[in-house]
Amino acid sequence: MRWLAVIGFYLVSLLTLANSLNDVRNSFHSIASEQDLNEFLKMVEGLDDALIVPYQLAASMQRAEYAANPFKKLKYFNEGKEQLEAYIISHPNNIEGYYVRLLIQSEVPAFLGYKDNMKSDINFVIEHIEEAELPDTYKQLMKANITKIRQNHKL
Repeated sequence: MRWLAVIGFYLVSLLTLANSLNDVRNSFHSIASEQDLNEFLKMVEGLDDALIVPYQLAASMQRAEYAANPFKKLKYFNEGKEQLEAYIISHPNNIEGYYVRLLIQSEVPAFLGYKDNMKSDINFVIEHIEEAELPDTYKQLMKANITKIRQNHKL
């Protein structure tokens, strides 16, 4: 009986984590304003899951878009960039790290010099998307975004 309770608790924990992760993914793609960004940052604050980290870091980088002070803009961007690069190095098989970096690199101004990985990130995501443990709807969103990025950046 005790094992049943442990297994039940474990399953509930896994379902909660999966729902949280899907909420993070969906909310990240819905950020369209400073208010949305702040709500997203509050939502992910304190969540302890390595799969959420790329989204947290990308959102942190997006704070640069709304900062008035140019030094703060650069600080937010550079801190997030360094942490995202470190995350990808320490999680080399995490498709979402590469995907999020691709999204960021496709949107940042060229003068920031952060566009070097776009082709390799596209290739990595395309090569690994089918076996990735992601909802099919999210895979379709990723593929659609990659198609747009390829068209917009002539990749």
